[in-house]
Amino acid sequence: MDGSAPPADQGGSDGSYDTHVSAGLDGLGTLCFGAHSDNETPDMSSLPIATRRAVIFMSRY
Repeated sequence: MDGSAPPADQGGSDGSYDTHVSAGLDGLGTLCFGAHSDNETPDMSSLPIATRRAVIFMSRY
């Protein structure tokens, strides 16, 4: 096993709850290790790049 959680236990995007109201965008955060598992951990070294990416995106729209 690779440590992934069974499908019934996997997470979802908060965007899944509001797309009936307006468009949403997901995936602007940090990189992660162990996605959708009990050991999911953000890669904090990717935070500066993720922050710049989000700022550039928001400044254009």
